[in-house]
Amino acid sequence: MVSRCAPALSAGREPLRAGNGMVLFCVFSFALLLYGGTAARAIQWQDRGAYVLRVVTNEPENTYGLALVHPLHFHLCRIADSLGLVPSPHAVALVSSVFGAVTVGLVFACVCALTGSRKAGVYAGFTLSVAHTFWQMSAIAEVYTVSTALLALEILCVVFYGRTGAVKWLWWGMLVNGLGVSNHVQALLSLPVLGSVLLVDGWRREALFRVVAVGVGLWIVGAGLYGGYVIHALLRGDPFWRTMSAALFGNGYADEVLNVSLSARVAVVSVGFVLFCFPNSMLPAAIMGVMQRSIVPRVTNRYLLGAMVMHAGFACRYPVADQYTFFLPTYVLIAVLGGVGFALLMRGPDVRRRRLLVLMFLMTAITPVYYAVMPMLTRRMGVLDGIARNKPYRDDYVYLFVPWAFVERSADRMSLEASFMAGDDGVIVYEDTMASFAIAYRLHADRKSGVDVVARPDGCEIDGYAACGRNVVLVPRDRDLPATDPGDNVWDRWGDLYVLR
Repeated sequence: MVSRCAPALSAGREPLRAGNGMVLFCVFSFALLLYGGTAARAIQWQDRGAYVLRVVTNEPENTYGLALVHPLHFHLCRIADSLGLVPSPHAVALVSSVFGAVTVGLVFACVCALTGSRKAGVYAGFTLSVAHTFWQMSAIAEVYTVSTALLALEILCVVFYGRTGAVKWLWWGMLVNGLGVSNHVQALLSLPVLGSVLLVDGWRREALFRVVAVGVGLWIVGAGLYGGYVIHALLRGDPFWRTMSAALFGNGYADEVLNVSLSARVAVVSVGFVLFCFPNSMLPAAIMGVMQRSIVPRVTNRYLLGAMVMHAGFACRYPVADQYTFFLPTYVLIAVLGGVGFALLMRGPDVRRRRLLVLMFLMTAITPVYYAVMPMLTRRMGVLDGIARNKPYRDDYVYLFVPWAFVERSADRMSLEASFMAGDDGVIVYEDTMASFAIAYRLHADRKSGVDVVARPDGCEIDGYAACGRNVVLVPRDRDLPATDPGDNVWDRWGDLYVLR
């Protein structure tokens, strides 16, 4: 049955015509080589270190709440690490690389299915693949590319529904969205949009009860992995409302998640990061894709715009330090719409079409050069003056502005030196929780069970450690300004760490 919303496709422009599979494989392979070749080889700061530590110690739960468990990502990383092909930090980063490449391939498939143009699909996939934050998240130990791969697959299901009118594609989309929730609760943002398509459009072709029952049932199956953790928490006696809050917001993040205000600073930072990720022709092409009325079926267009509003709206007013990472679903939607806009531009006269084709691909191809020089330019401008974290051995300009993660080894160096200086029975004091995961991973890898890791003890405790003759090593929050009281002793600086004298 053909959707009444679907425009007719001309001969030779079928969404899945012969030959697209080989191009899809090439697009996927390019992205996989890009991300795999630049993936982090060593332990990282912050949540990136926490994910690796949880994997190697087989700790599926997260002290920051159920919303940060990310069970699908955790079990995928456990499988990758169990293969033993590379060190654990590298294995977990490669999971991000694989699913980042899958996302790029699926974006190509979505654009091809919408426009019938391989060139538009390649443009969309290629431009997304070198977008700064997407590239960076595809090269480190993070959960986001698993989410974007599932979102892209969900989009593809809606695209096929818009072309065929077969409700089964919406049902598959519900299953995929449930799997997205099992990876990251951010997937809930597109659920109301997908659900509205299922209810408003799907019931015209099937009995309403059947449409809803099958859709809800498949979503529950997909979300079952995460639901199992929630049910387990309830069965062990955790209060219902506290469990639901932890499942939706995490522990202590409800105010940020439910925030409805948008400060001028957050708005500027949000726009800045979007522009930083697409310093090429993608954003103008995406605007054309939004404005088009001739290529995308109405039902698919409503879904794309609705999902864009939900994801971009959430990320824009989410006031957390790593706010920029929550724009990744938005970037996937921008890439799909940008591919549609590219296809519209290619409908012009032959001479203009060839010139635009060369110009737009050239702008994308030089994007990595832009990122390579960005640390030097921003350093000269003093962009991070007053806000740089100055973590031991870390260059904040490279850490923030360069997407290829294999160059970032500061947390690995910090943890190696701290472990060495602590000896077999010393004490490592940390001032920044975001450093503790790398330290704990290093001690686990070095099999040093006799070393204690403590968070900013007072001077009396420090004196007690010194009286026992234990080596005391300090990992400061700011490498130039240690804030921990050494008691009756003195901190001697060794590199960017400190040792008690």
